[in-house]
Amino acid sequence: MGRAKKAKATAGSVVLAERDLTVPGFAPAVEDTPVERAGRNLRKETPRSAHAEFTPAVDRPSVVDSVESANEGRMASLIPLRVGRMAVSPFAFLRGSAGLMATDLAATPNTGLTAQLCGDAHAANFGVYGGSDGQIVIDINDFDETVSGPWEWDLKRLAASLVVAGREIGASASNCFGAAFEAVGSYRKVLEVLASMPVLDAWRAVADEKFLAQVHARQMSGTLKAVAKKARHKTSATFAAESTVRLGDGRWRFVADPPELTEIPAEEAAR
Repeated sequence: MGRAKKAKATAGSVVLAERDLTVPGFAPAVEDTPVERAGRNLRKETPRSAHAEFTPAVDRPSVVDSVESANEGRMASLIPLRVGRMAVSPFAFLRGSAGLMATDLAATPNTGLTAQLCGDAHAANFGVYGGSDGQIVIDINDFDETVSGPWEWDLKRLAASLVVAGREIGASASNCFGAAFEAVGSYRKVLEVLASMPVLDAWRAVADEKFLAQVHARQMSGTLKAVAKKARHKTSATFAAESTVRLGDGRWRFVADPPELTEIPAEEAAR
């Protein structure tokens, strides 16, 4: 015990001594960087508690007005199908009303840090797939609402979707809020880990068992294994085999499967 304490003290004194050394050719260590100071200033301007605030705008559009506005420019024949799907359940409505939620979020506090958002990052827009290299890919699968905006909007939509989906299947309010809390906490842990990694390593990071251990999410490993087994068969090649047909001239065409896949007239295709 005595030796351990002595070694620790010695090591500490070495570290302290090295801090005072000025070695030619080496830049002094900067512990308080401009980026860190800027981050703290942003936190002061928009504390985390501010994100709990929401007061509907006086001129907030009604649900009907919002849906009608979102339908402008869409194919008229598909609008009844879209509205019908949204009317099935609260979660189905949330899935189809990204614009309405964005309208609400636009009036809420944000940190001022923008990113290219998914725009519709609800829980059902994430998928697990098998890549051509055998790796499992876990990512957002839908970007048709992508927009530049405050990074928090995607995270808030994900958290809200967990609450709505949970309540829809009969989960208690406390469980739903707990799921949202855990999702936001996991997001923070993942950011912390990615920020400590070299840029290219962070870019290539895959949500495998090793990464789950890094972000203290080992309890997810069993779920990941089960989902990954199924996902390995859900590749682009599998989709192509199920959804395309080869024509007599050798070209490939998607097989019509209305309303998801509909064949368009040759004239429109040419345009």
